[in-house]
Amino acid sequence: MLKDDANKKLYSFFWPTFSTMSGNTMRYTQGMHYYVIGTPISHSASPELWNAYFHRLGLPHDYAAYDPGDFAGLSRWVRAVRRDPDVAGFNVTLPYKRDIIALLDDVTATAGAIGAVNTVRRNTDATLIGDNTDAAGFLSAAESHLRFVPRCHTRVAICGTGGVARAIAYACRHADVTCVSRNPRKLPPVSAATDETSVTGTGHVVSYTDLSTGSPEPWDLLVNATPIGMTGDDMMPVSADWLRPEHVHAVFDAVYRADGQVTPLVAAARAVGIPAIAGMPLLYAQARAACTFWSLPDDF
Repeated sequence: MLKDDANKKLYSFFWPTFSTMSGNTMRYTQGMHYYVIGTPISHSASPELWNAYFHRLGLPHDYAAYDPGDFAGLSRWVRAVRRDPDVAGFNVTLPYKRDIIALLDDVTATAGAIGAVNTVRRNTDATLIGDNTDAAGFLSAAESHLRFVPRCHTRVAICGTGGVARAIAYACRHADVTCVSRNPRKLPPVSAATDETSVTGTGHVVSYTDLSTGSPEPWDLLVNATPIGMTGDDMMPVSADWLRPEHVHAVFDAVYRADGQVTPLVAAARAVGIPAIAGMPLLYAQARAACTFWSLPDDF
């Protein structure tokens, strides 16, 4: 399952105890194995968090990051997971949260409504079931850190149209949601997959120019659900000049920096007095929800 030397180093850092490696299949001495898959994946804090959780609770499991490279690599990796009874589950991050669905046997009602999966359970019969814990994680993190609860007249602007954007739009489906896209002709990030009118609330889709020049009515929450801000540059999904308290009441950046620094969006928001958080609280909150799906102790 190891793609290259970088992945080998990552595995050996977190797993000094695995025993042998035969072909593309790793064999470990004990416990069940969990993963996070994405491209790129070296920035992910998930292995450190989950392995600390396993160690603290005295559980014999382990958790690794894996970069399949592309969808073909993802397909091969999923087939290998089906054959390995020592794998209990895996998390999914950019850019595979939507693509992974085609490779699973079933998804939960929540994941089906969102149209994206971030958590997969491997059952003992080798079936793979997908769930989405990003929506629940967002609600928990937003309420705990920003005292934000989406209500029917709450205005939410979500930058992005990928898997995280879909989950957050679903979580805010009873609010007035506007999705911001580089291509506003795209469909809203979540379509009506249930009997509800629309999981995106009003389902507006606008361009970034429209966001900055549109209605003067303030946004209760601005969400960054794009990868912008993950790396060491100063890029933001919106301009610092527009980011003012009269335009935005709170900021939720769904990404985090691997170096532990705040993202440029959070730094700019806080500099002008706007309450803001980056993606680490979301990572913790969705992991707590994943514990339930994986039948692990709820003590993350």
